[in-house]
Amino acid sequence: RAGEVARLLGDGDAGVRESAVGALVRMGAAGEAHAGEVARLLGDSDLGVRESAADALVRMKAVSVTHVATLLGDSDASVRRIAAEILGSMGSVGEARAGEVARLLGDGDAGVRES
Repeated sequence: RAGEVARLLGDGDAGVRESAVGALVRMGAAGEAHAGEVARLLGDSDLGVRESAADALVRMKAVSVTHVATLLGDSDASVRRIAAEILGSMGSVGEARAGEVARLLGDGDAGVRES
């Protein structure tokens, strides 16, 4: 069932993608298995989808921290900034990635450095 919902993360309608993110969060462990797919939505063209994905990843802490940390090296500055903010809001789970976040202090984008 979670796999069927995860397929909707690629739907052409932003509302469907956003709803799919919320459904995966409510599915608990079954939905958390798709944290990597949710993390990719941090680069979505729709702000609502990006915000839903960010919120979901914070809720999925333990399973999503690795997926979020990989986005610190994304080519899109806004994705790097969001990833740093998410890790910062994960408490002790995110603190384990503090060294990776600290490297962003030298980022070429001011918004990323300030996050």
